Amino acid sequence: VTVGRFARKMWRILVFCCFVACTASETSVSNLYMDTLLKIDKPPRNRDSPEVPEFNVTVGELGVANPKLSVTFRDGVLLNSGTFERRGDCEGPVRLVGSAYIKCTVLLRGFQVLYRGGEYLYHFGTPIRGPASLDADILDTMAKVEFRHFKEGLLWQALREHPAEST
Repeated sequence: VTVGRFARKMWRILVFCCFVACTASETSVSNLYMDTLLKIDKPPRNRDSPEVPEFNVTVGELGVANPKLSVTFRDGVLLNSGTFERRGDCEGPVRLVGSAYIKCTVLLRGFQVLYRGGEYLYHFGTPIRGPASLDADILDTMAKVEFRHFKEGLLWQALREHPAEST
């Protein structure tokens, strides 16, 4: 009876150790993949810049003279003039039906973001609309980066600003 209990406990410990080792191994593979991608030279100038998701800004009413203002920025691109650095461990790789993906937090330094499209809306008694665009320099900001690889060999990437870390 005692030997059986001991064997069951050892089996559980062995399974737990294998689980921890596999998880750590997957994380190191994700980290190595991301570090390798970040070491690759920037794409040539004739290639398209990565797209940046659209975002909205709303400023509440500040008295009679300053009505509520809403602005939507879209058609954003990240211009290649800065550096990337991985922060912390990456998540994944996670395998889904027909694809696999990796998520990482990356520090972006010295990039320029350009939003070519958008519109503003002042909320007076009658709304006033107009076009809006934005050209901003990024000094230091964190972003969540996700890479997906599909069976067809397509690579999908998305940048999402990590709001708690941006400066």
